[in-house]
Amino acid sequence: METFKPFHAHDCDACTHLKSVSRDNTNYDLYFCTQGSDEPYCHTVIARYGKQGDYLSGIKFSDDGILKEAADAAIEAKLLDYNIWFEQTKCWRKG
Repeated sequence: METFKPFHAHDCDACTHLKSVSRDNTNYDLYFCTQGSDEPYCHTVIARYGKQGDYLSGIKFSDDGILKEAADAAIEAKLLDYNIWFEQTKCWRKG
């Protein structure tokens, strides 16, 4: 299931909600965050999944799984440059 309405409250003004998805019985809200910086290498992706503020984050860890889905959505929305994503994930990429 995909939705554009977040499952969980999120109060960061620097974040852009990308979409919300259900994967493996977990509801995730996917965000792109500039962390208040114009510097692209400071930006990140977030997968919020818990009512207590539980989340996963980090561009460099977005080579697979739910963070890869967040990165793909940010690239598609033209918030994240593919080349910057590629550079930041190359040392973590599998295969």
